[in-house]
Amino acid sequence: MIVSRRFEISHSITLILFCSRAAKEIVEAPPTKPPPTNPPPTNPPPTNPPPTNPPPTNPPPTNPPPTNPPPTIPPPTIPPPTASLFGSLKTVMNGGIRNNGIMFEIETKQSIRLTSIDIHTPLREKIPVTVYTATGGLAGKEQDSSKWNKISSTTVMGNGDHQYTPIVLPIPLIIFAGTKLAFYVDTPSNFIPGPIRYSPSPSDAPTGSVFSEDDSVRIIVGTGNDPYFGTPYPNRIFNGQIHYAKYQPISF
Repeated sequence: MIVSRRFEISHSITLILFCSRAAKEIVEAPPTKPPPTNPPPTNPPPTNPPPTNPPPTNPPPTNPPPTNPPPTIPPPTIPPPTASLFGSLKTVMNGGIRNNGIMFEIETKQSIRLTSIDIHTPLREKIPVTVYTATGGLAGKEQDSSKWNKISSTTVMGNGDHQYTPIVLPIPLIIFAGTKLAFYVDTPSNFIPGPIRYSPSPSDAPTGSVFSEDDSVRIIVGTGNDPYFGTPYPNRIFNGQIHYAKYQPISF
């Protein structure tokens, strides 16, 4: 019994020690709380509010003040010449006489600008020609060079019989209405016979008679001439034509 008692006491002590250590171990190892878990932040999807269209605003109409541009004065326009402003007047081309010069007159009914004179020559070569004018007609001036003005000195190429050979004036000659003007076309004396053809006038058309005319100008019978204001031969018809434009002075 004594042994048994000791065993019980010993067993009890052992049990108490065991329980005490177990309790101490429990205290030393308190329960661990898991660390707090914070869920990752969630960003809500962006919400775009529906677009709002403001009501249209119509600005009040603005009427600009009237602008009156300054008046523009167009420059004067000069119409280009038309065909009706140009003219030419012919005589005949049947000249049976040759000499170095021919004199004739023109009378103007309207103001004209004379641009060229066509002569008749049988030659097809270069011919020096000089053109003179004299105011008031040729009567009494046929051999007086001081009464004449030279308006052209040039060389032309002859076009042969029954063809016009033009002499273009370097400056158009303005002849006012109601003017009588004599012309003298001369060639050098070394051309023998002379290179200019002209015709004898009929008995009823002596020197000074009107041979050809239009609404602007008349061509008057003149003389055939030896070189450079040489001997004149009356009652001779200039063979050829003249070219002109009706002269219209511009008034401002």
